[in-house]
Amino acid sequence: MGDSSTENNHHLITRTFFSKPELLSVLPENERLDLENKVLAYSLPGYSYVLLDWINKMDSRQQEAFISLFEKTDLKDSQENSILCYRLADKGNFSKYPVIFKRAYLHMLQNPSLDSNSASTLFKKEIILEDDDLRNAFFANLVRWPAINGINILKSMADSKEQGGYALKQEDVKRISTTVMENRGLSPDFWRGYQASDKNNPTFYLDNEIFRLGIEKVGDDCLRERGDSIVSFLKSLSESEFEFNSEDA
Repeated sequence: MGDSSTENNHHLITRTFFSKPELLSVLPENERLDLENKVLAYSLPGYSYVLLDWINKMDSRQQEAFISLFEKTDLKDSQENSILCYRLADKGNFSKYPVIFKRAYLHMLQNPSLDSNSASTLFKKEIILEDDDLRNAFFANLVRWPAINGINILKSMADSKEQGGYALKQEDVKRISTTVMENRGLSPDFWRGYQASDKNNPTFYLDNEIFRLGIEKVGDDCLRERGDSIVSFLKSLSESEFEFNSEDA
């Protein structure tokens, strides 16, 4: 990305091209297509969100040209990604252009350069949880975004479920719980959620394998707790259905 004047130039170029096609109608078709390709290539990468702002002015062929190039573009700039994710997570625009926005969403969720903050922006329940492909892509990649606290997602979704709103599938609860163990380890906060969870339809999940992973990865989340809370946590673990001994403590 460049400075504000460069961004303004991008807005001017795309606005002129997509909102005033009559200005270009005098050109032969092959020249218009060549110019269109140059406009798209000029903005990708760097100003992908500028093109997204003008998606409503593109015809179906232009939209396909944009998204096809977008899916081939390696988006590494954190500022561009941040702005783009904010635009993509707009439910109103997503609903107007679901095919284009879903393809862009999937590309971003699979982007190895996407950081935790931008990924968190994309976690909109009304978008992610209403599409199996998006839900699978988000939760499958959650482990790559360690700054996203999966415990907070599980808590939020447990509250939503209790209130009759969005609910996670059991496979998602297990995936998120596994990610929490991988990135943060077992903690009193997660353990409280697990104990309060209905074991027949859990909102927090543990089995022997995931429990052992959590024990091996115990870290700062546990150490931030008060001393008496940690003691109570360890005592509860020793009395639980999972194998836990003094060597683990």
